[in-house]
Amino acid sequence: MKFRRARIYHYRLPLVTPVRWGDKEHTEREGALLYLEDAERKLGWGEAAPLPGFSHETLEEAIDDLKQICSDSTNPERFEGIKPAAHFAYASAKLQSTLSYSDTKLVPQNALLSGDGDALCQRAEQATEQGFTAFKMKVGRRPMEEECELVSAVRRIIGPEAALRLDANRGWTLEEAVARCEALQEYNITYIEEPLQNPLELTEFTRASAIPYALDESIQDLEQDASLMESYSNIINQACAFIWKPTLVTTECMSKLVQAHPDTPVVLSAAFESGVGLASVARMATTRPSIPAAGLDTYSWLADDVLEERLNTNSPTLDLGTLIPMSQQIDTNKLTLLHEVDGT
Repeated sequence: MKFRRARIYHYRLPLVTPVRWGDKEHTEREGALLYLEDAERKLGWGEAAPLPGFSHETLEEAIDDLKQICSDSTNPERFEGIKPAAHFAYASAKLQSTLSYSDTKLVPQNALLSGDGDALCQRAEQATEQGFTAFKMKVGRRPMEEECELVSAVRRIIGPEAALRLDANRGWTLEEAVARCEALQEYNITYIEEPLQNPLELTEFTRASAIPYALDESIQDLEQDASLMESYSNIINQACAFIWKPTLVTTECMSKLVQAHPDTPVVLSAAFESGVGLASVARMATTRPSIPAAGLDTYSWLADDVLEERLNTNSPTLDLGTLIPMSQQIDTNKLTLLHEVDGT
């Protein structure tokens, strides 16, 4: 995409409630928006927002990558060393100028259950009333008995048929994971994401647990070090799903994984991006042969957005025909201009 104008903006948005990412609680979300305008004055917006505690890059590094992209209006996608967040921003902005919204596509999503017990159950009740049939619950942060009671309570709320996914964020040792999953298996768990502190022990986990696992952080490991593919081969083969956060893992890395394992479902997941990034993640979910319920509910944790009108995501399915055009209507009064390149 040869562009005539490029801009980089910074945003800072409050969260509805403090959220723990890694070992810290956060009360706001920061990120950068990339604006591109091509020679025909078609424009597009993309988002680069590394997630603290999970991304292997900082916001400052992402902004530097965006500046590098803006420095060459011919083939920026060929730059070496561009990290995932800026890749995602550029690909999203580039695509927006060519999209047609004539074909409406619906993207199913799961409801995210996090926080303390009362808040978590209240969210489960609310999402059930809204018609959600897929749920993702954060685990690995409570004593075993308390966690089992909470999973049991959630299962009673959402009913026996709803899909219930767990995410431990590598919170347990092998012994802890096996014990907890044995206690949880009666609650019809679809899968558990990254249960182990040491992912290389997932093969042993599979032999000892009836609950299948999905890979998330392990895919980020492969993004950082492709040489891990050989040592990770067994755990990749045995995974029941791949969780893909485009803010954290490039399309190139994910494509290699999918080519080698075409039958493993890919679940797209947001990483607390604004409405700009969220809509791009939702669109990427439709590029898959099948569309498992995507992890888009992180948007509900944002108390504000950079858009002129906040997206309505309180539904088990999102309409891209509405979502994507709205995600490109930006309120620049909420942004701080960091960098501008005029190619005219």
